[in-house]
Amino acid sequence: MKRKISLFLIFTLAIVGVFSWNLMAKDDEEVSILFTHDMHSHLDVDLVYKDGEVTERGGFAKIKTFKDQIEESYPGTFLLDGGDFAMGTPFQTIFREKASELKGMAEIGFDVTTLGNHEFDYRAKGLAQMLTEATNFESQREELEKSKNNKNKGLKKAENKNKEDKKSKDSIDKKHENSKEEAAEETPKYKLPIMVASNVDWEASMDDKKLQKDAKELYEAFKTYGGKEYTIIEKKGVKIGVIGLLGEEAIEDAPLAGLKFENYIDCAKRLVKEIKDKEKVDMIVALSHSGTNPEKWEESEDYKLAKEVPELDLIISGHSHTVLEEGKQVGDTLIASCGAYNQNIGHIVLEKKDDRWKAKEYKIVPLDKNIENDEITAKIIEGYKKEIDETFFSKYGLKSDQVIATSDFDFKPIEEIGVEQGEEPLGNLITDAYLYVANQNLKEGERPFDLAVSPSGTIRSSFMAGDITATDIFNTSSLGIGEDEKVGYPLVDVYLTGKELKAMAEVDATVSDKKTAARIYTSGLSYTINRHRLFLNRAVDFSFVDKDGNKVAEVENDKLYRVAGGLYTCQMLSLVKDNSFGLLSVEPKDENGEIITDFNKRIIKDSSGEEIKEWWALNQYMASFDGKVPEYYKSTHNRKVVNDTYNPVELLKQPNNIAIMLLCIVLIPIIIIVGLIVWLVKRRNDRRGFARSIFRDGGRHYKPSKFNRRSSRWNKKRKRW
Repeated sequence: MKRKISLFLIFTLAIVGVFSWNLMAKDDEEVSILFTHDMHSHLDVDLVYKDGEVTERGGFAKIKTFKDQIEESYPGTFLLDGGDFAMGTPFQTIFREKASELKGMAEIGFDVTTLGNHEFDYRAKGLAQMLTEATNFESQREELEKSKNNKNKGLKKAENKNKEDKKSKDSIDKKHENSKEEAAEETPKYKLPIMVASNVDWEASMDDKKLQKDAKELYEAFKTYGGKEYTIIEKKGVKIGVIGLLGEEAIEDAPLAGLKFENYIDCAKRLVKEIKDKEKVDMIVALSHSGTNPEKWEESEDYKLAKEVPELDLIISGHSHTVLEEGKQVGDTLIASCGAYNQNIGHIVLEKKDDRWKAKEYKIVPLDKNIENDEITAKIIEGYKKEIDETFFSKYGLKSDQVIATSDFDFKPIEEIGVEQGEEPLGNLITDAYLYVANQNLKEGERPFDLAVSPSGTIRSSFMAGDITATDIFNTSSLGIGEDEKVGYPLVDVYLTGKELKAMAEVDATVSDKKTAARIYTSGLSYTINRHRLFLNRAVDFSFVDKDGNKVAEVENDKLYRVAGGLYTCQMLSLVKDNSFGLLSVEPKDENGEIITDFNKRIIKDSSGEEIKEWWALNQYMASFDGKVPEYYKSTHNRKVVNDTYNPVELLKQPNNIAIMLLCIVLIPIIIIVGLIVWLVKRRNDRRGFARSIFRDGGRHYKPSKFNRRSSRWNKKRKRW
């Protein structure tokens, strides 16, 4: 019996051991990752379009609720962010002073984030201020923790003193629990996310005399915050290496960064090798603010990253605001994107197979009304909203929820702005606002502005039917900072020749299909686009028009025209040459035709000397509507006409120099080939005895060759002639 019992116990222990080992192995071989990117300061819940209806979506409080739900099934879930966590709503107005985005991410429990191009919108100095404020918050958290501990010690003494009195003890216990709850609410439970910025070339930036002052300040703030080139994080026995990359287009989109960068692929190769050599990690993840284009997949920067650096297990792909409903596998690397503005969150469960990680589960989860708002997080966000009113909107005599105008119709949702080529009512509204306010603030005797421009890439939100508040307007044109270091890009005053206006329109017509942020909207200018015309000659029929689309003047190539646009937009116009392969050029000038080197000197200011911000110009224009947005902005007005016809007249009219050059390149080989054919035919005819071919005198005359003259047959023919 003892032997049987012993064997039974051994067998049972063996079964339990094997089962436990399998469970442990399963845990070790499975990783759960939540991810976001391009949050753009959308800390609060938004109202958005879905299936033709307005619904609640997004916000940090929903992310917190969803994270808590996931961790019930997957303890030790990693939460990662792919950059551009800032800039896009009024929360950015306290970016430097309160670091609301990073502190909010800490409340949720983000593990790692990286820098996108928009974190540099307030320049290196502004980013340094934000990081310093966030770092100070850590010390504030420690003070609150001490305060909490002191409260608990006091309660403990009170409890010991009155332990003989049960009734009193119960009362103290109740107070003790209440105080603990209060302390928990007062004391942050969170730690700031680790920041990785891998391909910033700090050494080269600080060696550059023009950049070194701000670069050094940012570097010191970054290091004090705890920023790293890469980081290793571990949960439930799983270690992952994380790098953070800024892609080539994102670097180009950050002209105010004041830094130099290493190529993102070269950097990834270098760090992956270093991590593999020095660290014992289970996987390597890249937080890549580079982007993808599902329609031109193999041209995408993150596709190239996956191909060039196959050791990467996962790429969280930001910048392009793409939603990949299914993860894209490139070799053994998974590329994941969940879209912008916290409308969704991504969840991936990876399992190890044959020494590499494969997606067991991949979901893009809408943060909609089906997910409740975490109460504590929501209260923190409300606190930040009060600060925004006090520190920002009050300076403009506004409140964040103040209604500026009402609309009886919906504008196109922001997700659809710029997707298709053509005129856009919201673009018309914004550029009309720029032109209106710029001309309202002319000094005595100044020449009026001829037109205003805005690209789709600077439009960050749209309007729904109903009340339009100051916050709604700010969200639409929210980016950047001026020389005054106040929030919002200011309007600037530049001059372009008629030829340069045509070149700008040509970038819209030819280049923007690949880069939709370059779609151009105008006030005062009209042109037609035909995408079947020759490359870089697809925009024609240029003219100046009134608001109803009626032609008022021709566009003269050599004449200077006065243009109002945002600071960022006008700075980026000089990149037209790069985007058109050097064939087009747009160089903003002053009224004397001199190329502008300092755009801060061209900022448009009001009568009190204050910079006129893009969002404020839109606010002022909409305030002039007497409460209601005109029906005019419900439709288009021939400012940009798309006419993709194959009519030969339309295809060949108004050729520019590039078209003529391309035609010559095409026609010269054709002429050579035709000439060669003519020569060969003539030579053949001469050899066969034709004096003149069909190309000379209709081929009516013969000239006998020496060979044929000797033949009697030819002589008979000759006599007949």
